[in-house]
Amino acid sequence: MGFEHPLLERCVGRFACARLEGRVVSLSEPLADFIVGAVRVGLVPVVVSASSARWTWLARFVLEGTGGLRVGAIDGGFVDGRDGTLHEELDALLGGQASVRGHPPGSAAAADLGACQATFSVSVHYPPDETTILGKPAELLSLHLAGAPLAAWGPHEPATLQWDPIALTETARRRMPGDLRLVLAGPGVHMTSLIKRTRTGVEETVSGVGLLGPASMDLDTVGEQAANSLAAVAHEVPLPIFGTVTAQLGAADLTSTLAPAPPSVPVAALIGPRAVRSMACDVDGLSRDFALRTAGKLRVPSLVASFAGAELPPWDEARRLAEALGSEAISRAFAPSRRGGSGSAADGSGADLVEKVVAR
Repeated sequence: MGFEHPLLERCVGRFACARLEGRVVSLSEPLADFIVGAVRVGLVPVVVSASSARWTWLARFVLEGTGGLRVGAIDGGFVDGRDGTLHEELDALLGGQASVRGHPPGSAAAADLGACQATFSVSVHYPPDETTILGKPAELLSLHLAGAPLAAWGPHEPATLQWDPIALTETARRRMPGDLRLVLAGPGVHMTSLIKRTRTGVEETVSGVGLLGPASMDLDTVGEQAANSLAAVAHEVPLPIFGTVTAQLGAADLTSTLAPAPPSVPVAALIGPRAVRSMACDVDGLSRDFALRTAGKLRVPSLVASFAGAELPPWDEARRLAEALGSEAISRAFAPSRRGGSGSAADGSGADLVEKVVAR
């Protein structure tokens, strides 16, 4: 397809393969440019690193969010980051040919599970107003989940610009009507902000991971902290759309390896006022059956649900709420056309959790 890039090692069918040698794979400017360039010409980006390399959350999120693949190189073969299968040749891995199941001894660094992390995704909408300032959801999530203010922002890792929501907003305005993805960081939090022009304003989706505390943290405490963070967004942002917070064990530095990590569990969700109205939610009835609270300043409030502390496991409680709301009503409420945008849940909006819950 004529794709050229300094990181490109070779193309294998529809896959564009890059080889990185560092101990940490981050969303550097060259890597971000490689991923975007490959996707733009219809190729699947593949990043081959040492199987022991650590990946920043942002590098993994952006690569896998485009359908890209992580591959670990070891003596005698390549490990597929999706399922841990071992292949003697990279072409065999990309072609889905038969392989040895599982990570062979020493094929990847063991998962570091010493900390409790929160993974979040929150989408909000702003009117097309000159007074609009972006970045408030990111500030609130950083403070309420990681316990520290945002420190830096920029187009890639490491974020080197001092945090300044006004400068971020001006950058987004200059890019309009094109989309803009930025990297935001602070002590114990890494996130990305995806900013899109819509027919009725601007949509900002903030996705990231934050360090909550040690792995021994009580799940009820995690759930309360997560619900408080989403309630703060509902109170401070003019029009929240949707948000989720899930919890999982991981490394205190927020990096990961190819080793399988424990599954995440949903701990809280935010349903914005437009969705509440669209789904004709019986707020009083739902509040009797679920751990719900109202939040926000609008006549139709947002709903914040907590899934931790219920009698059922968190995934079952989240599924129970999704069933009470109704899958058709959920799909209608969070359809891109209703939000005024052109994206989908796969673009990074928190509504992807709803789809996962309904499908379980």
